[in-house]
Amino acid sequence: MYSVDDVTFVSGYWMVERPIKYEFNHYHNLIPKTFAMLENKNIVFFYEDKGLLHYINNYIKTNKFVSYFLSSIDLPANEITKSYVDTCKQQDDTSLKKSKWSAGGFEKGLGKKSMMLKHELSYATQISIMFSKSFLVQKVIEANPFNTNYFAWIDLSIARFKDKRKNWDFTKFNFTDEHMYHYSSFMRNYGKLQKLNGSFLLGHKSKWEDFIPIYEDELIKLKSSKYCHSDESVITSVINKHPKLFNAIDNGELPNWK
Repeated sequence: MYSVDDVTFVSGYWMVERPIKYEFNHYHNLIPKTFAMLENKNIVFFYEDKGLLHYINNYIKTNKFVSYFLSSIDLPANEITKSYVDTCKQQDDTSLKKSKWSAGGFEKGLGKKSMMLKHELSYATQISIMFSKSFLVQKVIEANPFNTNYFAWIDLSIARFKDKRKNWDFTKFNFTDEHMYHYSSFMRNYGKLQKLNGSFLLGHKSKWEDFIPIYEDELIKLKSSKYCHSDESVITSVINKHPKLFNAIDNGELPNWK
């Protein structure tokens, strides 16, 4: 029987040389709200900057909190990220711009290409973080400091979903051990619907054990695909091949950002 007390929530934050998506103020406003959602929950947090950890500690509302230092250069996906920067540079932007989705900024590849052109090193760090999320959960499953059966990655900014998405409060959702659970996305990859938002991914440890090797294999396969990928597009490719492994807890309903 599922219980939120049987979940370890994993998160982390690494500074980039130059913010290419969100300034820290974006997270500063959401971090207190995210940790308020996790009151009395099991949390594992990865960090690089001790000042940031000190800041985070101001908002922790549980005594079940473990933190691990991890340099950005030691992120599990750091090495393969170099190939993803190279393949992003080879992306056919002209072809992607022909899609009807490019006009509204919904084509993820074009958005990522713009970030890469702003500051390549910061872009590399950002996607290394994204690609590493699942591998960091894998490390936590192996350590299992709270002896739980379920594990979830959550972005520090996930409180932004409040009242914007169906089942936005994932702490009150009744999960099962049958799927990897995620939220939906309205973005596009190659003009086709991206299947998930990467801010949240939860599953029983047995499902993570099924998912991670498939994800790693897909990450290797797509490293020379001439597209500006994120973890979302890679996992979307996994979902397309293994749809029964996944379940969207918002039933595919798009968020209301108004």
